[in-house]
This record gives sequence, structure tokens and C-alpha cells, in this order.
Amino acid sequence: MTVTAITLQDPASGLSVPIFPADGVAAQILDVAAPARAVTEDRVAAHGSYDTTRYLSAAAVSLTLLLYPGTTQTPEKFLDGLGPLLNPALRPYLIVSNDQWAQARQLTVRYDSASKPLSDPTNWPVQLSFQAPAAVWEGASLTAATLQSLIPSNTGLEFDPSTGLVVTSAGYVFPASTEPSPSQVTSAGNAASQWQALLYGPCTGPRLANDTAGATLEFTADLNLNLGDYVLLDSATQSAQLNSDPSPSASVLQFLNFATSSWWLIQPGLNVVRFYPSSADAGAQAQLSFRPAWYA
Repeated sequence: MTVTAITLQDPASGLSVPIFPADGVAAQILDVAAPARAVTEDRVAAHGSYDTTRYLSAAAVSLTLLLYPGTTQTPEKFLDGLGPLLNPALRPYLIVSNDQWAQARQLTVRYDSASKPLSDPTNWPVQLSFQAPAAVWEGASLTAATLQSLIPSNTGLEFDPSTGLVVTSAGYVFPASTEPSPSQVTSAGNAASQWQALLYGPCTGPRLANDTAGATLEFTADLNLNLGDYVLLDSATQSAQLNSDPSPSASVLQFLNFATSSWWLIQPGLNVVRFYPSSADAGAQAQLSFRPAWYA
């Protein structure tokens, strides 16, 4: 496996700096390590401990470069161009392409430190250190799906008054359903992914389930979305904001049925996802987006 490209990019400003390949950069070593976040408790009056560890801590990211005077830039010019992104207040993407990956992957990173011992200006080793708070690689490209609303029938079994219930050699014949099937969404990663969804009206009591994860988010019928209104769901922040309004007053979490709801994640592989409001009119749908995730 060979790294073919490394870029540091700030999504807020759009500033993007190619690190490799780049003029004046001769070599690179990238190391990403996410340790387990240990949760243990010593056993009482017994050897050993109870270990309930489940998650990773933030990943340590180290990038080692060998700089030299290039055709178009010096090491100093390269570092000056990279400098604005080495701000601990920013959360840039470290985007990496590998000849064994089907798509580029990225880490959201926070600058930590740099080592730049200058002894030979023709071969200047530089090491940049970051933290990756999410601890996993994510796909550089979003995966998106549109989910049509699933509305249960309120008429029951219908009989044709002229023919009654039709029976064939295959058994009973029921009228064809006009409802769409639950959507199948596939994640190419090997780790669970955070997601965002836009739940559009007109509908009441919007509900979004991932049958693969075995969990659902259900809002009560007190939440009514008119035509053009929507709720932005974000699994990472566990928030639900009306029309993407970030203000606390726009949160609709008070309508969440906490007895039946839990925040779920997109699972590796096939996910069966349903948008099934309590009631809905034509046009009600959900738009789901996520990035496949891989363990670092």
C-alpha cells in the first residue's frame, strides 16, 4: 500500500494546502494511533477487574516530512503556506489517498505541536503532531440517500364488491401496495458512522429508524411540520433543530418520545432505514447523509 496524496484543508475558510506530492517535499511518514479508552473497576475481594471498555480515545496523528529547496518553493515558503492551518482553534481535514483505498479518507484534526530542528537546510526533517478527536477515518465524500415516507394503511383489507376476495393457485391476492419500501443504505467502512438527516414535512410525528441498528428516533404527534419545514437531526451532537436554526429556542427535542427513542449510528455494511411519520402528505421525505468510517 502506498500513500499517493496528503492534503490539509480547512472546511470553514476553504484554504487547502497540498503536503504530498508537493515541490520540495521528499518523503513523508504518516502514523495514526487511536488507543482504547479503558473503563475498568477492580473486583471486590477478588483478583482482576471488571472491564467494560467499548470505545476509542482521540487518535494521535504524526506526520514526518523531509523538506528541501524545490523548484518553486523553499522549505520556509512551504511552512509559511501551511502555517495558517496549524492553529489549534481550527479543525481542518487531513485528507489522504492510498492506492489500496477505493476513495480518499480524512481525519478531522486539531493541531498539537511541531518539531523543526534545522541542521542541514538541504534536508530539513519536520514533524507535525495532531489529535484526531473522532478517532476514526471518514470518507472524504458524503454518502446520501433520500427516504420516502412510509405511511401505514388506515383502511384495512378491502374487498371488491363484484368479485369478493380473490383466491388463486398461489393463495390470496391482495391489492398492490403504493407505499415505498424501506431504504437500504450501505456503508463501505468497518466502523459505525455519525450521520445527519433532514426530516421534511408536511407531516406530524416524524420518526426515523435504523432497523439494522435496532433503534429509532420517534417524535410525538405534537410536532407538526408544515410544507417547507424540516428538522435537522445530528447524531454526533444528538440535536434536533427546526429549519437548521442553531438557537436553543429552535430545538424540538422536547417532542422526542424518550421512552421509545435512542440515538443510533450507521452500521458497517447494509442498513435498513425507515422514515415513518404518524401521518404525512405527499412530499414528506427524509434526506440522510453520512461518511463511511474506518478504524484508524
